Amino acid sequence: MEKINSLGRSKGVDPHFEQRVATTLHNSSFPKKATNYRWITTITINEDNITKLKIGTTVSNLLVTSSIHVDKYSIAKNVVEIGLNTSNFIAMHDTKIYLNMESLRLGKALAEDEAAFSIDMGNYFYQLTQLRSKFHCLSTYTLCHSSSTFVYDIFFRLYMIWMLCNYDSAQQLDSQSQLLSQFFQLIAISVIKNGEVVQVKVKNLNDLHDKLKDGAIKFVIREFLNQQEDESLPVINNMKLNQLLTILADSMTTSIKNANAVVIKNFADHLSK
Repeated sequence: MEKINSLGRSKGVDPHFEQRVATTLHNSSFPKKATNYRWITTITINEDNITKLKIGTTVSNLLVTSSIHVDKYSIAKNVVEIGLNTSNFIAMHDTKIYLNMESLRLGKALAEDEAAFSIDMGNYFYQLTQLRSKFHCLSTYTLCHSSSTFVYDIFFRLYMIWMLCNYDSAQQLDSQSQLLSQFFQLIAISVIKNGEVVQVKVKNLNDLHDKLKDGAIKFVIREFLNQQEDESLPVINNMKLNQLLTILADSMTTSIKNANAVVIKNFADHLSK
């Protein structure tokens, strides 16, 4: 496993918590009984039309967002998976878990540091959750997306809405998705700095609108701007802004997938050498 996203068990802690409804009863990552690792379990589930790999505890579940089989056959076949789909590994009831000792040491130090608010003191954007919704919730901006030493190199890092603006393409001008990514970065860093009282200037959204080519996304932003009377917007608990940001994030899906395809190729080439 190269990247893991940590999710809380309760709605109050994490808006992207694993819901407890009848349709998800058999897909829950909550441990049903003690295992060799006490109340820690691994599970492979089919959800949202993809296969997800989770490590479940009683207080959280760890969602794998990047993985690889480090054997010659898998590397030769480019079996590197980046994103929420993990089909190259099927969890069993007796699946063994191996930990990197350096990561374990750092994790213990982090748990004991009451002032810690991020996993790493490096680039915050790479530690944000891989998501496309609930931008009105403060915990959406928790810095809890961790990486193994395999993919810590900037060449092998996952592209998400927060970092797509850093993608090196042949285009001289930023694409629509890259411009949207810049706006998401602005919102994220503002929340990280200011917390629940964060405000985003309407001018920033106007500037984004003016840079975009005519089309559906520019029209949606203009419709939103036409309803604004103040010079700034709250981010937290602002459902209307969340609806707009959700639309913008969904429009970036194909661009993110294409950018990550380049990352997969680079990582597979690196491992095969």
